Amino acid sequence: MTTDQRTMPRISFSWKHTYDWCPRQWRYVYLDRVRPDRPAHPSMIVGSAFHAVVNEMYTREIFSRSFLQDIWPRHFETVAKKERHDFRSLEERERLLHSGATILDRFYGLAQREGMLVKPLKTEWKFTVTLDDYRLTGIIDLILPVRGCIEILDFKTGWREVSQEELDEHDQLTCYAFAARALLGLEDVRVGFFYPRLGSIKYSRRTVADYDALQAEIRTILERIARQDFTPTYKNCQWCRYSDRCAAEDLANRSGADLGWFYTEPR
Repeated sequence: MTTDQRTMPRISFSWKHTYDWCPRQWRYVYLDRVRPDRPAHPSMIVGSAFHAVVNEMYTREIFSRSFLQDIWPRHFETVAKKERHDFRSLEERERLLHSGATILDRFYGLAQREGMLVKPLKTEWKFTVTLDDYRLTGIIDLILPVRGCIEILDFKTGWREVSQEELDEHDQLTCYAFAARALLGLEDVRVGFFYPRLGSIKYSRRTVADYDALQAEIRTILERIARQDFTPTYKNCQWCRYSDRCAAEDLANRSGADLGWFYTEPR
């Protein structure tokens, strides 16, 4: 008997990645649902606004460099307001605006050269694949035909480019290829990360064995969560937005004192 869909866990790449990164951080985000200690990094504002701009271009099918630049400030301001980002200065705001405009310009040049300025199959496609005991969800940035091949692309606006080995094993692309296969019947596709800041695209492919391995890993995590296994990994704590809470929790556990002695909830 399958699980009632209303009570099925909703699993995404971010869900899995967060648990792999640190089970305690997963608990803060998905179980406790507490506010992070620090706001989102400004680079996240640029990245989110970039996605919104490119999505509008593909949705409206206006493949113009000037169109991207015209709508960029509006999306930037919308995301900054949503994230409640308080710019430290006018210079910071202008620097981020200029950074995003430069990334968009590089994106357009590479997309034009690679024949990607065409009508997409899907843009910002929200999917849900229902399996026996959980639902796999996510949002795929772009699915489009490029020179006779279907490509599934995710935009990465940072500076770090993964190696080919990392790309071939990356869970995010496995999730996306699995969803496209299950819901759209797309069997032979290329999956890739598009790095507009770096002016490069890296590609890979996926097999049924990859899908089976992903599902096995997800079910292992579900078993660990059922056992209340939220042991922290202390991996790259300097980048964690919950590091103050985590340190206070450790102090409270060692001392037996209430967490409130060591920590004040962010407002």
